[in-house]
Amino acid sequence: MSRLMLPVLLGLVATGVIVALHLGGVGERAELQSLDLRFRHFATAPNDPDLVHVDIDDNSLAELGRWPWPRQMLAGIVTTLHECGARAVALDIIMPEPQETRFVSPAHALYTVDDAELMGLGDPRPVFDDLLLAEAMEACPKVFVPMHVRLGAGQEAGEIERLVGEIVAAEPEVALRRVRQRLGEGGRLPPAGERIEEEVTRAYLFARSLSQLERLALPPARDLGSATPVGRMVPPLVSFSRRAYGTGFVTVTPDVDGAVRRTPMVVRSGGWAWPQLALALAADRLADDHGGGSEIAARKNVVAITCEDGFTRTVPLDPAGRMLINWTRGREVPHVAAANVAAVAIGRARIARNVARARLYGLELARALGQRDLLDLYRLADAAYARGVARKLRRQRGELFGPADLPEVPTRPVGEDEIDAQIADRIDKLVSELDFYLRGTPADDPVRTRAMEIRRRLEELSRANDEIAAEVAKRVVRLRKLVAGKTCLVGATATGAPDFVTTPVHTRTPGVVVHANIYNTIVSGRFVRAAPAAADVLAIVLAGLAVTLIAARLPVLQAGPLSVIAAGAFALVNAAVVFGRWNVWLVAVAPLAAMTASFLVVTAYRQLTEERAKRRIRGMFAHALSPALVDRLMEDPSLARLGGEKRVLSCLFSDLADFTPLSERLGEQKTVQLLNRYFDRMTDVIQQRQGGYLNKFLGDGIFAFFGAPVLQDDHAARAIQAALDCQEEVARLNEELAGEFGGTLRLRIRVGIATGEAMVGNCGSTQRMDYTAIGDTVNLASRLESANKAFGTRILVSEATWQGRGDGQVLARPLGKILVVGKTEPVGVWNLLGRRADAGDDDRWAVEQFVHGLTRFQARDFAAAAKAFEEVLQLDSEDGA
Repeated sequence: MSRLMLPVLLGLVATGVIVALHLGGVGERAELQSLDLRFRHFATAPNDPDLVHVDIDDNSLAELGRWPWPRQMLAGIVTTLHECGARAVALDIIMPEPQETRFVSPAHALYTVDDAELMGLGDPRPVFDDLLLAEAMEACPKVFVPMHVRLGAGQEAGEIERLVGEIVAAEPEVALRRVRQRLGEGGRLPPAGERIEEEVTRAYLFARSLSQLERLALPPARDLGSATPVGRMVPPLVSFSRRAYGTGFVTVTPDVDGAVRRTPMVVRSGGWAWPQLALALAADRLADDHGGGSEIAARKNVVAITCEDGFTRTVPLDPAGRMLINWTRGREVPHVAAANVAAVAIGRARIARNVARARLYGLELARALGQRDLLDLYRLADAAYARGVARKLRRQRGELFGPADLPEVPTRPVGEDEIDAQIADRIDKLVSELDFYLRGTPADDPVRTRAMEIRRRLEELSRANDEIAAEVAKRVVRLRKLVAGKTCLVGATATGAPDFVTTPVHTRTPGVVVHANIYNTIVSGRFVRAAPAAADVLAIVLAGLAVTLIAARLPVLQAGPLSVIAAGAFALVNAAVVFGRWNVWLVAVAPLAAMTASFLVVTAYRQLTEERAKRRIRGMFAHALSPALVDRLMEDPSLARLGGEKRVLSCLFSDLADFTPLSERLGEQKTVQLLNRYFDRMTDVIQQRQGGYLNKFLGDGIFAFFGAPVLQDDHAARAIQAALDCQEEVARLNEELAGEFGGTLRLRIRVGIATGEAMVGNCGSTQRMDYTAIGDTVNLASRLESANKAFGTRILVSEATWQGRGDGQVLARPLGKILVVGKTEPVGVWNLLGRRADAGDDDRWAVEQFVHGLTRFQARDFAAAAKAFEEVLQLDSEDGA
């Protein structure tokens, strides 16, 4: 097994554990939070310019009163948005129950104390809020109302609801009284009681509302899949269901950490499939853009919106039938306060109240002036008002409980409008002719005084209404610029509203903003798709493998920063490219966990094994090798086989000639100082310059070898160069010593080098081990160093060493073969003289003559040999060889 195999296997095992944990759902919360970070900083979903928020915000509540508002207020908002050209209006307001009829005091509806006195106590006036909102929806072409859905099992209908549903399904317009009668027949209804009556009424309204909404449901599809959520719908009030242009559920489903990121697009209920409200809105918007009609088809893993011109928008769903919402960031759509929209309806209501005040002043004036025909008109108007109240009451009750009995008459007959018009004309005429009626009346007459006061007030009311009408017109113009042709989402954003959820973009996001993001995702088509499980697993494995290789190959101080860079690069590419550009949710936390786990496991293993071995190697070789070679051994400890191996290397022995008498002359202290200086220079030559292994100091001698522990193919050339460098360093040291000792101190070294096989490895006792070399080659080098004495030379190398000299830039001469102690075969020996570049012509001639003499000597031509050697001696009489 190679050095990298086991760490890589350990890293892959750690990665495999992370994969298993990921597939088991461990770390899901962390992954979801990492997705939130991507949505906040890298989401690219564009805001649809078609969308406008109408916010029921804190300021609107402060101006219009606390929530819930009377539905008359919502009716005014819907009417105003329609008047301002809104393409569609969606009310994100759940309205499953009827609103109780309000009664407003006539005096309370007016402004001043005098007005209240004028009105008297009077009978309270009923306000039919549900009817007003229903009429507003009927007048507007596209109003969407929401449904609530109770998701999950256990939502089956009760017995009473089932029975009522069967009756309504058979006869959708059946009245509540008929339902009660039929339930009582045959004892199907339990004994009558208040609770039973309430339950029947609730079931009746529920069944009739659903029957009205079935026209908006999706056709039941067989291939929706078992993962499609199932629930029980809570529809809006039947009055609103009858007039709704579109509907959809608004219930959201949070993830395990409580945040909303995904939402069902379709829910099965009662044999039908119902769309999400924003899906219905988006389908209508796409239909307007592509031919005017659309169809929503729900299938197993997608929801398809198909338009008349053939355009199709396919909404991807996860296995649970949910769409991942693509949240916009930092690019706000237009927001309009609901109070600003309601101000139009409020202004018109003020005009209506002023008209009512004017009519009351007119009534007082008619009584004061005895205008019997005008008083008769007022009596007709009062009777018409009473009939109108009764008619509205019957209509509202009929809408809810007796649709078969609804009167086929308009809400306000034309005759009543004519009476109001006649009253207004007569009052205007009476005021214009007031001076005629008061002619001859004393100035201090109470009737005259009151009549003039009434005329003044009527003129003020007329001016006030003109001002209000002008302000309303301005508001309409401003609103039209904002909402014309737009989809308007009406919903609560006030801080005290209960409809807040946690989302990736904020811990408190209004529900209406969630629906806006759903709508925007579908209309823009910028869907975020979760990567396939296989892609997630592949990302985890590749991330873990990358860091495993880094940690297995590099030292920890390099692997750590590089692993951090790799993790950062993965996170950035995942967020900015995979998510930000490709809109793919690729797992992020698990790959980073795999990187971390792999790094820790591999690093721990290497610290316990390889790093310990490296520290051992550093401690063993730091004193004997150059730092560069020590680093090579640290990178690959296998280079130094400490158990011992045979290797071809070059061994070098050196010794100081005649050092014993020199040390006696210097004394112990100076001898040690001199040796330290000498060894410093020799160490620098052998280790730093030539990369040799300085094995040991032997008194004044040195043993070093080249080619181990780090393999060096040119070990012989290195040893030769080291010998020459050592001679040069000794010469420089002698120059320094001449200055210190006046020329009385001079060092000379002898060097022997041999090349061949030797056993290298740890050698020693159980308490102390050293890396060294042993064998015939080592002994030969030592004998060659000693042989310098006999030959009178300074450097002797074996024939094998000379053959590996390299480029041949060394000046040397052969000395023939010698027989050394311990060897039975003679060994060829060469005498190194120096570098060719430093040699003169005489030196080269002397070598040639020496070689000639040696050749003649070996041929036993002793006379010719003697002649050649004598010529060499003439140049150098000290040449012992």
